[in-house]
Amino acid sequence: MKVALYARYFSDSHRQHLILGFNSPFYPNTLIATSVFQEGVNLHLQCRKVHHYGIAWTPGDNEQRVGRVDRLFGKVNSLLREHGPGEGALEINYPYLKDSFDEDQIGSFIERKYEVEEKMDRCEQGAFDKEIRLMRSGWEAFLRTPTQNETLSDPYPAAFTKD
Repeated sequence: MKVALYARYFSDSHRQHLILGFNSPFYPNTLIATSVFQEGVNLHLQCRKVHHYGIAWTPGDNEQRVGRVDRLFGKVNSLLREHGPGEGALEINYPYLKDSFDEDQIGSFIERKYEVEEKMDRCEQGAFDKEIRLMRSGWEAFLRTPTQNETLSDPYPAAFTKD
């Protein structure tokens, strides 16, 4: 496995070299980066897995991190087109130490992220509570899994009239 690292103190040319290499089928096949790769970087051409080492504090920050890989015309998109749901799914991992503060932190975040997504699906707005709840059990129930063509109703459907 060829691994590359990128952090804020590297040069812009090094950054571009890593991005080009990671988007090719050659080198590197694993890229470790700080939050400097959270926005404005396309890493989707050869990648379908995101491992979060360190949790994003808001659902928006989390979405930005995942969005580097979850893009149209990328590897996930082509695998889904080839094999259908399940086989080419985007894999998102949140590694943690069981029965630790890590688990409490991730559990609190995942539960709140789920609540925010539910509100967004209903076109509602709400604040995001950043408090970490200790000894959170059952948070795994809030993890999303791929569904087969789920149809959601639009709370604000468009109404077209002919003049």
